[in-house]
Amino acid sequence: MEAENKFAKEYEAIWEHCDTKSDIEWIVLKAHLVSESYMDRFFNTFFMSGKKLLDSGNLSYRQKLVLSKAIGFFPDDMLDCLSKLNLLRNKLAHDLEYQISIEDVDLIGHSLGRYYSKLKRERTGGIKDLLIGVLGFVVGGMAYGLVDYECKIDRGKKTQNENQNMSLPLKAGNLRVRRDKRPTKRQRNTV
Repeated sequence: MEAENKFAKEYEAIWEHCDTKSDIEWIVLKAHLVSESYMDRFFNTFFMSGKKLLDSGNLSYRQKLVLSKAIGFFPDDMLDCLSKLNLLRNKLAHDLEYQISIEDVDLIGHSLGRYYSKLKRERTGGIKDLLIGVLGFVVGGMAYGLVDYECKIDRGKKTQNENQNMSLPLKAGNLRVRRDKRPTKRQRNTV
């Protein structure tokens, strides 16, 4: 329930400006920026030195997608959509006269398979409406997965503070074995 509440607030905050009054280019840019911030948040949570990676790594959006795909946390179909979104964002950035077409939306949504086909049938308000549906699903899915993951991490920290027997995350300094915790010869022979 905690994850659902956090997700609902976050999802509302993202898309409150992406209504029918927004320019379609604004929607593309907003989705691109928000998806990148979700990847950054995930790296900060997943890696012990996530902040160092992001601060000193100077990673491009494309490199963050490759790293995300290698880790396997976000679904491949969503990352494929984001890769196509990145291509569209680059077209918009390098050609100020570029007009987003249904082919661009199809390219982004194609990776979603049957879900995209369903969206095309249900979203009849034009290119912008279909794009909002696709990007809402992809970025919303990222948000939900990330918020759920962060809630589990927070619960794990609370449990860890309450239960000293819980193992710590792997880190070079945590790999030492305390002498008094080693099993005796008798304990080893009974296993």
